[in-house]
Amino acid sequence: MPKRKFLSLALSVALIVSFAGLLTADYKITQKTNTEGVMGQPPQEATQVTYISKDAVRSEMQGGMVSLYKADGNFYFLFPDKKEYMELDWDKMNQLMSMAQGMMGDMTVDVNSTSEKQKVGSWNTSIWKADLKSKMFTMQMTFYQTMDLDIPDTYRAFQKEMMKMQGPMKKMVEAFEKMDGFTVKMDMDMQVMGQNVKSTMNITSVEEKTFPASMFEIPGDYKKVEFDPMALNQGGGF
Repeated sequence: MPKRKFLSLALSVALIVSFAGLLTADYKITQKTNTEGVMGQPPQEATQVTYISKDAVRSEMQGGMVSLYKADGNFYFLFPDKKEYMELDWDKMNQLMSMAQGMMGDMTVDVNSTSEKQKVGSWNTSIWKADLKSKMFTMQMTFYQTMDLDIPDTYRAFQKEMMKMQGPMKKMVEAFEKMDGFTVKMDMDMQVMGQNVKSTMNITSVEEKTFPASMFEIPGDYKKVEFDPMALNQGGGF
């Protein structure tokens, strides 16, 4: 698994688990992730925008892919450039996760709160530390958690479905569940395959708005295609 794709997977898991946001109205969360250059590659910046309503969650990835979760439990991945969409197939996803589990092996996770406090933007935060180890990598993470925001039931359901996709990250997901609040900043330092990769995620805005219902629907002119887990990497999803 390429380093950048692995980092993207790890970031996705961490952000999904640590999100706690918002009331029952429609909300828009914008986050930016900056990753240092590695193996001669330039630094990268990725933006992800998530829209939350009481009935659905829509998340727009840097690579163009859109994930769409409906309160009825259905999960879709949209590709606007091709006007195509896939419906999540758990059998195929679980096969991919089993392969990843074999690569990573067993993982140890240690998550702890600290006495440190820090202002991040307009939010007051408490700082949590996490250390992760597997046969493939080691990782140190710092989370800045605010209690200023709550989380809607729709997003909690979305979280659970996304967690299921992380396979070998299950222990990390379970450990992170004990953190209080909403992550407005996260620092990550990962050592993998002889390289050191550093990344920082910041929530740049949280906005309360009203969005048209069509934003949370699959466009009528999109064609359904067979579910392909590898397409999620190509679309910037994991």
